[in-house]
Amino acid sequence: MDGNDLYQAALTCRHQGRMDEAVKLARRVLSQQRAHPGALSILGDDALARGDNAAAIRHFTQAVKIDPGAKVLFNNLGVAQSRIALFSAARDNFDNALALDPGYAEARQNLAAVLLRLGEWQRGFQEYEGRWGVEPATRFWRPFAARERLWAMGDAVPPRLRLWGEQGIGDEILHLGGLPALLRTGTEVVVECDPRLVAPLARAMPNLVVCPRADPPDARLIDEDCPHLPVAGLPGRLWALGLGTDRPLRYLAPDPHRVADFRRQLQALGSGPYVGLSWRSKHATLGPVKSLPLDQWGEVLRHKGVTFVNLQYGDTDADIATAHARHGATLHSLPGLDRFNDMDGMLALVDALDLTLSTSNITAHLAGALGKECWLLLHHVPFWYWGWTAAAAPFYPSITPFRQGAGGAWRGVMQAVGRRFATFAAPAAG
Repeated sequence: MDGNDLYQAALTCRHQGRMDEAVKLARRVLSQQRAHPGALSILGDDALARGDNAAAIRHFTQAVKIDPGAKVLFNNLGVAQSRIALFSAARDNFDNALALDPGYAEARQNLAAVLLRLGEWQRGFQEYEGRWGVEPATRFWRPFAARERLWAMGDAVPPRLRLWGEQGIGDEILHLGGLPALLRTGTEVVVECDPRLVAPLARAMPNLVVCPRADPPDARLIDEDCPHLPVAGLPGRLWALGLGTDRPLRYLAPDPHRVADFRRQLQALGSGPYVGLSWRSKHATLGPVKSLPLDQWGEVLRHKGVTFVNLQYGDTDADIATAHARHGATLHSLPGLDRFNDMDGMLALVDALDLTLSTSNITAHLAGALGKECWLLLHHVPFWYWGWTAAAAPFYPSITPFRQGAGGAWRGVMQAVGRRFATFAAPAAG
């Protein structure tokens, strides 16, 4: 087979998901024709999928030199660079892709994430609007939300607004933090959100009309004359109007009776301080990168005089047993609490605690929305809303980030957490 036939066969294998065969064929192409951008792109795609970002950068860099008119090559090179925090280079390559095709939604979304990580809020939020051109984002668009009635970036706050949730529940909690600033403008807001957030949101803002997300939508959301907005668009609108930093410390309200009940349960377990732990993410692609196995939390778990409480959703029995065998620590799971479905209960428990320690998952968002002290253990290149190098989390004043210095470098994070925790736990130990 000549080079063209080999390359076409490699493309077929890639499209069919047979990546190992595609890579072998691409290497055969390159043995015949060293300057083949398509074959280099296949090798780069494979390296990205395997997490070998250095190899991906090498392959895509060679490819764009050969074919500087290929927008996908510039975009994929930027993706690989952003994964290892080469943000300035990634920004340039996403810009290169958009120069070739201003309508390239994937590059626009990737550029937004880089700009927002760098704190370039104005342009970052503008580019973030491009997410609606990328699957699966378009699947979240709600049936009552006509495109022509979208509250446009830069326009004044409308007198009435329909706001609706998108993305995951953690992201939704983050973006709902703009609601108090929005309500202070006097606008009348009806918001549709995850059903698990209806009660704590309505308690916190009694002048807000809150509807659970459902199909068909709640009738209160149907208004053909009223502008609307997906909730992740709210921070950008507020920022454009000079309200972007006007976020409250606390904007979800737990049930006070449940908070009091959890405090009684905690006191029955032992003396304080009471510290909640959450260590795992179920994110489809980044879960393993974001998670830190509980048995590696020895710098925290070795401290006596602290009552540790399980905040982790999912099946945790094996994790807790392994950590107990290794460190001798007891992690209490409070009975009757569904840590996945009962967000109102989780908010009440977090509110009853003295401190929360969590990796990047919904637990951190719950603590942040309550204004409760939370130490956040972050992987090397976290989601844009956790910031990049700042000592504080941009959207949650009560959260203190502990950041990896390099990919997978959890040991340094845990050592830093351990030093601070030793001071926190010292009065109890004494």
